[in-house]
Amino acid sequence: MCAKAIEYVLQVIGEDLQHNTERNRALTPQQQLLTALHWLGNGAQYHGVADMQGLHKSTVQRCVQNVCQKIVTKLFSEEIRLPTGEALASLPQQFQFMAVAGFPRVAGCIDSSLILIDSPKLNEKAYVDRNGDHSINVMASAHSAK
Repeated sequence: MCAKAIEYVLQVIGEDLQHNTERNRALTPQQQLLTALHWLGNGAQYHGVADMQGLHKSTVQRCVQNVCQKIVTKLFSEEIRLPTGEALASLPQQFQFMAVAGFPRVAGCIDSSLILIDSPKLNEKAYVDRNGDHSINVMASAHSAK
């Protein structure tokens, strides 16, 4: 993310991340956001980001949880809009003319990301991805038109 985008997110959710205490050296909203973005951006485990940031892994986990929750509640509905009405109705026709055509009534696509994980004890080989890392595949999709 560029600095402008980080500043925008901080303006919108920063007040909700503010701790009203000086106890235990509470992280500033900016530190919480940057910590969460660090973890989200590189797929590392909590302890890896914690070591790099000089924090405890539970602090990183709380930062990620709090920042993501605030982004979903305050930014998601403002910034992410699925098409409706005429725009939604025209999507299947647009997909029909694309090279991936062949599926009727399509109004969205699926994308996925590999999320790195610690090596599991059970079925370890099932979690090895094409890069030789242990990961799980997380998918997101848009809905299809009626």
